[in-house]
Amino acid sequence: MKLLKASFVLIILATLSSCGVYYSQDYTLIKIGMTTEEVIAIAGKPIQIVAAKKYDDGILEIYEYPSRPFRTDTLLNWYNFIDNKLEEWGPKEQYITSDYDRYYKKHRKNRR
Repeated sequence: MKLLKASFVLIILATLSSCGVYYSQDYTLIKIGMTTEEVIAIAGKPIQIVAAKKYDDGILEIYEYPSRPFRTDTLLNWYNFIDNKLEEWGPKEQYITSDYDRYYKKHRKNRR
């Protein structure tokens, strides 16, 4: 009987605690100009690196994060870094390789 009660209590606790896993990313903490290390300290590791490309005068990296961690049905956000500095972030886009070049040139031009 004790084993049955203990099992029932564990099942109830597991069910209730699983509801606390959901949370949204606090985007107020993410600021343009942050380093990749600062973003990772706030948002955690990205679920993937979408792109990484080295140019003659710098490096472009695009990290992918879910807007609601631990959910498979969530909006994905891309964090775009140039030379280890966050230049832009927002909803995931479907880029083709030439779009990376255009994006990089746009932000390099704005930094000069």
